[in-house]
Amino acid sequence: MNFDLQKQLLSLAAQSQKAAVLLRAAVCEDCHSCIPQISDLNRQALSDLAEAERALISESNQSSALAAVQSLAACISHAFSAALLVPQALPVLPPLAEIVSANELLATYLKQILECRDSSGFYPLHLCANKGRGAHAILITHYCAARNDFSLLPLALALENHRNALENACGRLMLLPRA
Repeated sequence: MNFDLQKQLLSLAAQSQKAAVLLRAAVCEDCHSCIPQISDLNRQALSDLAEAERALISESNQSSALAAVQSLAACISHAFSAALLVPQALPVLPPLAEIVSANELLATYLKQILECRDSSGFYPLHLCANKGRGAHAILITHYCAARNDFSLLPLALALENHRNALENACGRLMLLPRA
């Protein structure tokens, strides 16, 4: 079986980025067609993951590649989980927009890391993740706790899981051996 790891990683990175863009649109632009599109991406990612696992599981010294593929697929699954929690009438809240925008920007780093030989210059990635963490804290403290309205808490936690998955995937990709 001929398995092109770089092609598979780039495909999953592109799918992760598209899922993050669609998630931002679902939250910020009230896009009702975005959730089914993320579902389609999730289904494709799971298929790609199964193919990669079959190809890599029997090869020795491929555990880091397998972990990278799994982490990219997790980004899409977490985007889908978050999208399912977007309420029909979502209030316009700046922290929510900032969180999904930070996640969208984090997703762009996936492809950049794969295409870049030197991954030491990704300090902006960490700044972006910190911006998302700060917006998350503001959402929880100022909008949920201060108003004693925790209806957005499941969405906030799902968006946090999406950000964590994106950060994990970036880290896994940085650890891959360079050709």
